Amino acid sequence: MKMGSETVSPWRRRLRWAAAGLLTLVGLLLIGAVFGSPTLPPGAPPLAALVPVDKDAAGLALSGYDPVAYHQEGAARLGSADVSYRWNGATWLFASDANRQMFVSDPVRYGPLFGGHCAFAASMGKVVPSDPEVWSIVDGRLFLNADIVARGLFRAVPGAGRRAFENWPGAN
Repeated sequence: MKMGSETVSPWRRRLRWAAAGLLTLVGLLLIGAVFGSPTLPPGAPPLAALVPVDKDAAGLALSGYDPVAYHQEGAARLGSADVSYRWNGATWLFASDANRQMFVSDPVRYGPLFGGHCAFAASMGKVVPSDPEVWSIVDGRLFLNADIVARGLFRAVPGAGRRAFENWPGAN
């Protein structure tokens, strides 16, 4: 194939198509990560109370991050071992006593969905640990993901939220 005065080999043509495809995928992930939002099924159940919590070797939920801070401060903030609460098989840490009291009064509201496991993996029927610094609040609910790619896909893939709720009880 000729392009201008240059001859392009089949190998180089494939490489260009692969690069274009990769750039398109990266663009979609970035758009999803910045602008996307997963859609949840109407009346989605409060799964925070129904599943085992993703906890570290020390038994800490969210690797010690304060679950209320995501909602109140819009930030992932480490809690303190001096301000803790045991719920749903894990120890939860908080940045302040006020945050602890809010959580104690309504742990299902403030706790992460899918036990804090990766929401995108749940949409694929899998159970994968999450990174507490890769999160989203959707319809007042906390979702965590394994990494920014998973978060971008969870936001960008139509129906990911619905599929996560449908798949979760049988996820493995």
